Amino acid sequence: MSKRGGSSAPQLPKDRTLKEASTKHALPVSCFTLVAGSYDRKLLSIDVISSPAGLPELEPPVAYAGHDGSIRAITSSASLVATASTDETVKLYDLERHVELATLFDHAGAVNALAFYGDADSEAGCWLVSGGDDGRLRLWRAPDWQCAATLVPPKTKNKATAAAVASVAIHPSGRLLLSVTAGGTLRLWNLLTAMSPYATRFKTGGEPPLVLFSPSGAVYLLACGRRLTLHATQSGATLFECGTLPRRLLAAVFAAESHIVVGTDDGKLYVFHQPPADANAASTSMEPVHTVDAHSTRVKGLSVVPPAAAQRISGVHKQQHTAMLASASSDGSVKLWRLSDEPPQLQLLGSADVGLRLTCLSVAATGGPPRKRDLDAASASDLAQSRTKKPKHTNV
Repeated sequence: MSKRGGSSAPQLPKDRTLKEASTKHALPVSCFTLVAGSYDRKLLSIDVISSPAGLPELEPPVAYAGHDGSIRAITSSASLVATASTDETVKLYDLERHVELATLFDHAGAVNALAFYGDADSEAGCWLVSGGDDGRLRLWRAPDWQCAATLVPPKTKNKATAAAVASVAIHPSGRLLLSVTAGGTLRLWNLLTAMSPYATRFKTGGEPPLVLFSPSGAVYLLACGRRLTLHATQSGATLFECGTLPRRLLAAVFAAESHIVVGTDDGKLYVFHQPPADANAASTSMEPVHTVDAHSTRVKGLSVVPPAAAQRISGVHKQQHTAMLASASSDGSVKLWRLSDEPPQLQLLGSADVGLRLTCLSVAATGGPPRKRDLDAASASDLAQSRTKKPKHTNV
């Protein structure tokens, strides 16, 4: 069982290295890395390199020592990756150094949602927010990864538990947080004051909800079951809605400000185009403009490749496209896509079969120029010691 307490310190692994892989040749420089969590408790990373032809090439997957339960959520910031699990913990990894940094224990229940915000190079620094079955949102501060604040809905502060947090989204400004619960409450949080000025209810139909901000933060997406709605951030007004998806929506991402890609439980990907909206007008219907049979079963994760990382793929950079994104499925496959602009269509660039039941996906911007890392976690002496050891990991 995991340890936890009101303000417990993060546990730092005694051996910060990962399981060793047998490799005879130096690996090519990664343009970026696809990272996926699984029901099988493992964290997988797949380096994407630029082939001699200038196309993306997916390297063999590498398995990291994971959790004691299935992984429910994953997020990344530069080469820093955080995972959340049913074992009530959050783990932090450095993909460039191939080390596990810390394990965070404060949640009293499965952890379902994660998001990074801020930047290690800024005065405010890098932060991680986590939410779980205990109904609490916890704010973790880099580089020591102490729990700096716990957010609890006002009406439940005197109760042992609150409704389970299902999903969180951070506004691009880093000042606002949206959270949704399994019971159907959307709540806005001010991260500067740790207060919640607004909350509203919505129907879930018994399905886990999902919330996302658009890249500009002007719009947020709320999805649940077969229904998807877009709302103005400033007013909360419903701008567009789609209630006609034939199957349950399990994953979604803003590929661009005006393009949304969603994945369903039958393995399909749908592309929506969001036209300019009038916040004062009545909501209008929005239908998919492109559909592709991406996987054989449930799409469990979608993530956009940061533009700077995508540009390292020379051949794709020269082509006209809106975005590059990745998808992961419980059938064990991870796929990389190019989203063209006119007309919006998904083109498969590459795929890998990892042989595990995947649950979530993120893209880590590894391989970039040196910068002040979010990952300078525990202490300089610990990290110095870890650098002297040979990085360990396991090829799947």
